[in-house]
Amino acid sequence: MAKPDLTSGIIIETGFQVKVLSENGSIFVTKLKNLSVSGREKSVTKVTLGDEVLFELLEEIALIHEIKTPRTILSRESVRYPYRSKIMAANLDQVFIITSRQHPDTPLGLIDRMIVAVLSGGMQVVLVQNKIDLPLLGEDTSLIYRQAGFTVLETSTKSKAGLKELTHAMQHKKSLFLGVSGVGKTSLVKEITGIDLVTAHDSVNQTRGHHITTYSKFYQLNQDTFIADIPGIKQLGFVGQFNSGLYFPDITKFSQLCAYSNCSHTSEPNCQVKMALQSGQIHSSRFLSFKKIQEEIREKSYA
Repeated sequence: MAKPDLTSGIIIETGFQVKVLSENGSIFVTKLKNLSVSGREKSVTKVTLGDEVLFELLEEIALIHEIKTPRTILSRESVRYPYRSKIMAANLDQVFIITSRQHPDTPLGLIDRMIVAVLSGGMQVVLVQNKIDLPLLGEDTSLIYRQAGFTVLETSTKSKAGLKELTHAMQHKKSLFLGVSGVGKTSLVKEITGIDLVTAHDSVNQTRGHHITTYSKFYQLNQDTFIADIPGIKQLGFVGQFNSGLYFPDITKFSQLCAYSNCSHTSEPNCQVKMALQSGQIHSSRFLSFKKIQEEIREKSYA
């Protein structure tokens, strides 16, 4: 039997339908050939946004034969199936974590979890404090995360502050805006790309007659620039074993100087992390997140 003629593509939409963008710019609805995807045995996800695939075109339907091993993965613990992961997107280059200067408040612990999810998946992270035209309420996340060593942009769709820098940072990359509902992700995307995500979602919703909560889509801005739109995140649990300390550079910098290589940063003498906490060089919320995530990963590794 002759081998099928396969074409390369990228998954640009998941939800009610899964669609692929072919290498020549055509878009097709897909069907999955009966295949197991290496590395996803512990995941509830077979195919996800950003997957690079090989497919056979059969009467305008793209039959996917192979899903390539992704360069990067953004995943979380499945809400429905604990201890199994749900992959939200693959092959992203970077994630912009969006917070607001005023309401809604994003808990610092959730910001830290998003950072760990991004960095552990192999992507770059940029924090964006939006709505800076408004008076600051609560702690200044810009100061906290700049001190921790992260890149932070400050933006406003009203004053246009920071929009040029944000637009420049998106070029020639696959990006995702991540944050809780109401921080201004949709407004930022519309302001810098002209894409109205509300209208885009409404048009999809009308085809089914009700809201779609699992709808995810890539929007192509130019030949090699994409922005991903995925459902909002309310909680973010982790699956798998990894060293969470690698993704807290502010803590790692001092822990390497501790007197004991296995220092728990609780009661050991000459603990540089505790000293940095006392002097304000490490923010207390960052250390609390670090300990909570470490304990969560430890518990699940023995479950």
